[in-house]
Amino acid sequence: MRQFRNLLPRAKVGFGVPLVVAGAVVAAVAVPGTSNACFPIRGGKGFRITSLVTAYPACSGPTVQLYPGVRRCLVYTAHDLLHVPITVSSLSVVGVTLTTQPRDPALPPCSTAELDLSKSSFSGSLVVPALGVASVAEPITLVDDGANQDNCESATFNFVYSGTGTYTDTTATALASFPNPSSEDQRVAFIATVTPTVREPNKPTGAVSFYLCTSARCPSPVLLGSANLGTEGRAGWSTSSLAAGTNLIEAIYKSPATDFAGSTSTLVAQVVEQAKHRHDRRSCRLARNGGTRNAPSYFYGTLVNCTAASP
Repeated sequence: MRQFRNLLPRAKVGFGVPLVVAGAVVAAVAVPGTSNACFPIRGGKGFRITSLVTAYPACSGPTVQLYPGVRRCLVYTAHDLLHVPITVSSLSVVGVTLTTQPRDPALPPCSTAELDLSKSSFSGSLVVPALGVASVAEPITLVDDGANQDNCESATFNFVYSGTGTYTDTTATALASFPNPSSEDQRVAFIATVTPTVREPNKPTGAVSFYLCTSARCPSPVLLGSANLGTEGRAGWSTSSLAAGTNLIEAIYKSPATDFAGSTSTLVAQVVEQAKHRHDRRSCRLARNGGTRNAPSYFYGTLVNCTAASP
């Protein structure tokens, strides 16, 4: 799960002074993670966060100022930059800096300790639509410490946010066979190509399984073999054991992670033509002129009175 840290908008403090809350991301820095199941914020991809402070408990409407002892709402807004929905699982303030001009040097200075963020973290499931936004609010309070806090008036708290999230991208699996038609005992290669809806930031991983179907709906598929996806999103498997006639083959992709959904190809009708002369490795006797004689182990033609021979 990758975790990302963003320098984000400011919350301003005032005692009746008009509030100004910035609404743009200052910077975005990716923090190393341990799983490719999450999307990175790099190259403009992933998600970004903006925020504002509103009245509690409505947690909506115009922005308001922080005031000692008064609970407010810190409204996080996640912006999805991908063409698939994302699910944000956590948002929190991980750093605070303070910009202030003391009104009276004789008074205690305002500090970041004046801010209560103990309940400001979000943990859950915030679904953000593709290329859309979604918001969630958590409580935030400027502590009333019982002392003179005039030096916190007009102070600006600069927040550093951390957020994690995942996405599940849809995929499409295409299947092709070569050669088609083929002849009995001829090796046929099946190539499955898995394509994600969004090509960045990750590529599909996992395996593709190849199945033999008895009908178009494939109610009881028979597993023929499996192969891992390569770096180009392709998996190949081959066989020379298909029976003569039309063989219905499908490929099914399954992802080992949560970032890609599985998909199934359309059926490929592999036509296997029956050989005109069978190469039969058996010990036989050939009927000719009313009699019989031993036939060679390798024999082309009609065989009679055959018994199995060692390969």
